[in-house]
Amino acid sequence: MHREEALDALVTADDITDRVRRRGRWYATWAVVYAAMSSALTLGVGFVVSDFALIALMAGWGVAIAALLIYAGRQPVTPPGFGWIHTLGIAGWGVTYSSILLIGLEYFPAQPSWWVPGALLTAVPMLIAARFVVVRSRGVV
Repeated sequence: MHREEALDALVTADDITDRVRRRGRWYATWAVVYAAMSSALTLGVGFVVSDFALIALMAGWGVAIAALLIYAGRQPVTPPGFGWIHTLGIAGWGVTYSSILLIGLEYFPAQPSWWVPGALLTAVPMLIAARFVVVRSRGVV
């Protein structure tokens, strides 16, 4: 390989890297939507008035998750570091969500002073994941 060919290959590799980083930004949108859904679900569970309402809420959650999974499955690339970013985001969400639900259902049923901040708190792990993907897609990290 000559010097010019090597330089062309490096430029091509940089272009591909930039395109992959940009195209991986879809996950930030996915994570923000998931965060919003989580907040809505938490509020719904906190203020549910009947078993039927809870079943309807969980069915809606299932449909929304299915839509997010279909959207994610149709993306041509994943962001760099996707595996650990997504794992940490979902793990953080799981701990936060389950803590808010377990404590809230036992000690603060239907109390807005618990459920509203708790709902917002469940969004934080996925919002952090979204922000991290956006920053990485710009090549900053």
